Amino acid sequence: MKTIILNSAFVLFIIFVAGFFANHLVLANQESGTVFKGEKITIRVDGLSCPFCAYGLEKKLKSLQGVEKIEIKVNDGVVFLYLKKDAEIAESVLRKKVKEAGFTPREINGNKSEVTLDAPAKKVTLKIEGMTCENCVSRVENALNGIGCAKNVEVNLENNQATLTCLGDKSHQKQLVEAVENLGFKAEIVEAKEN
Repeated sequence: MKTIILNSAFVLFIIFVAGFFANHLVLANQESGTVFKGEKITIRVDGLSCPFCAYGLEKKLKSLQGVEKIEIKVNDGVVFLYLKKDAEIAESVLRKKVKEAGFTPREINGNKSEVTLDAPAKKVTLKIEGMTCENCVSRVENALNGIGCAKNVEVNLENNQATLTCLGDKSHQKQLVEAVENLGFKAEIVEAKEN
């Protein structure tokens, strides 16, 4: 009987130690040395449920030096944070501020918010395969809004398309496709014409 108890205790200890190290590895990967400079930053946040939550989070993030503007979509759990042109913020600082506000930061991605190109604005239509519900639509909209060149994003579940204005060139249009495909959908640009 003592052997069974000792073996059980040893197994539990091993599981605890393995879990402890796995958790620290995940945190280490999340808190990379990424530094965002003069970018539009998309932060996915768990725990947002009401305008009061958004206000508390916005207050914390606005205290950061270099923040120009903040947009929070409570229902989608997404924060769009715009930095001033030469401002820099480390990903670890953003994660810390979100946690201080009482929420859990997930993905943090940055895109250059300033697109200054000679290319004229184009109306881009993407064909998207794999969307099945309004949650898919919301995820695609958020991903496309996270790309610096994208404006006026509209995603239609019925015809499996997204339309938007892209202020960049073909390399920026490629980012649009990649953003959708990173969600697990298939995407291709079917039209890109001048506005």
